[in-house]
Amino acid sequence: SLAYTSLPYLDIGDSTAIFFLHPVFTALLSGPVLQEKVGLSDAPAVLLGILGTTLIVQPPSLFHFVGLVPDAEAEAVFLDETNNAASLRMWGAFMMLGSSLLCSAAMMTVRKIGKREPAMVLALWFHSISCLTGLSALLVGLQAAVLPNAYEWGLLLFIAVSSFAGQILLNMSYQMLPASYAAGLSYVQVVWGYFLGIF
Repeated sequence: SLAYTSLPYLDIGDSTAIFFLHPVFTALLSGPVLQEKVGLSDAPAVLLGILGTTLIVQPPSLFHFVGLVPDAEAEAVFLDETNNAASLRMWGAFMMLGSSLLCSAAMMTVRKIGKREPAMVLALWFHSISCLTGLSALLVGLQAAVLPNAYEWGLLLFIAVSSFAGQILLNMSYQMLPASYAAGLSYVQVVWGYFLGIF
């Protein structure tokens, strides 16, 4: 929920770059939390993942800071920015950072209990709790309900099926691989996202 809540306040590049800190958190915490051996080879892999993600998504906040604004539209956003907009952007960044930390915690939990639970059961629990959390937000009025049209229902169904299948595969990877290695492989999502964005 934090990731979705932060999206109105962040550029998609900034959002992606912050979220993909979760492999770093997982690599750093898998030793003390899971008692898994994290080798010296993991550090360069994580750093290369961060560098690659940064170069692909070109987060405007970072690129503007170092004088490499990726495009004129991003530069205009920064030139016209008010203190209020900067404050909202910072709030969005903190929410996305929280989402990244929680993602890392969730994946380490999957690694911990995943050895004794089937991947399908973990995915079912994950999606059931997500549905209940979203429904609760609607019931207490945190979010207004919007009735989707037929096309949107189709997209929602596709998202539900593909995310459920993806969650099963993700759970299986955390069952088979050390947490820091499995988390590092998640950088492949950035590459897929980049190529899907071209089409």
